[in-house]
Amino acid sequence: MHLGREKRFYKTFIISTVIAVVAVLSLIFYFMFSKTRDLIYEDNLVKARTLFNTISLVRGWLSSHGGVYVLKKTAKGETAFRVGSDILAGDGRVLSLEDHDSMGRAIVGQATEEGLFTYRNISLSPLNRQGRAGEFEEKAFRLFEQGVKEVSGVYTAGGKSYFRYMAPLVAQQDCLHCHSREGWKPGGIAGGGFVSFEVGQIQASLRSTALLIMSVALITTALLLGLIYLFSRRLMIKTSEVMKEMERLALTDDLTGLFNRKQILTVFSGEFERARRLGSELGCVMLDITNFRDVNDRYGHLFGDELLRRVANRLKGIIRESDIIGRYGGEEFLLILPGIDRDGARTIALRAKEEMKAESAKEIPLSVSICLTILRNEDKYIDDMLRRVDEMVRSGQCSGDACEGSSRDECV
Repeated sequence: MHLGREKRFYKTFIISTVIAVVAVLSLIFYFMFSKTRDLIYEDNLVKARTLFNTISLVRGWLSSHGGVYVLKKTAKGETAFRVGSDILAGDGRVLSLEDHDSMGRAIVGQATEEGLFTYRNISLSPLNRQGRAGEFEEKAFRLFEQGVKEVSGVYTAGGKSYFRYMAPLVAQQDCLHCHSREGWKPGGIAGGGFVSFEVGQIQASLRSTALLIMSVALITTALLLGLIYLFSRRLMIKTSEVMKEMERLALTDDLTGLFNRKQILTVFSGEFERARRLGSELGCVMLDITNFRDVNDRYGHLFGDELLRRVANRLKGIIRESDIIGRYGGEEFLLILPGIDRDGARTIALRAKEEMKAESAKEIPLSVSICLTILRNEDKYIDDMLRRVDEMVRSGQCSGDACEGSSRDECV
């Protein structure tokens, strides 16, 4: 894969992974926050229901028993439903009969004074100001008519947060003796019970929880993104190394480290086309170790492999920076010499011959055939040049100190 394309691939991979991780983590933490918020809301709703039902039960019990006698205190005002009378107890105390309405207001009043909760009976046709319906209550009544059993929500007033709850009050048979003139009917909606209590501390805790969740989410996301980046970077480096190694293996000969046959021919073809297009010179030298098989048979293949590596290193030491060298066959080497004339090619071929003599004197005698050719006008393909040197090498015309039957400028 091309380096630029490889970087784009990993960049796309990292960005896609980051987006996926951020999206998943965002969903997880949002779900956690939503679940916490819903649990708190449900807890407030249960509390509001409990208060509403408790007050309704108390008022119902008082109504069914005609009220309750309490120690008489200084009256602050009579209510529209006051039906009680005083009695004198044996110890001289005066007891007054309180009806369900006044007792309910007394209990709710004390709860309000202590900051526990507030409660009001709401009616669309109230007899006093406290019973008037506001916007929330009117909306609740419309929903009650549609079959909704309760309405709740959180609102802010005076810089404080409150939870409000309203449920319908169903007219009972015992209520008709006091409210028949208002058109109440058994089982009908007589009004609504409104419960409210402060939830500022709970809301503050919810906000703190939200900030905590956001902090954990950011830290977790940052850590994961860091790990993803490090992992991706290491993966990219390792993959790049593997790809380079694969590319090297695909282009080079594993034994000598030179270009393999396929690659040297690819390079030769490119240089050939460029030389023809520009009208420049091009030389080609082929070297063949003619007694390599005997060396293998006598000294073993491991020695033969080492010999090929030494020959390759010697050939790399004599070529120019612009020259290209490759392993053409088992014991054949091909040198591509761009921009060089016949004399220059012979000079390099002679250097190769001297190196082979030095290698031969080192351990074992080497027999080599070194042939050269240069680009001709009639050459149409690299095969034309390769055919000339290959035929001379294989026929033995370039082996030894003389060129038998071949032109002197194409053998060494």
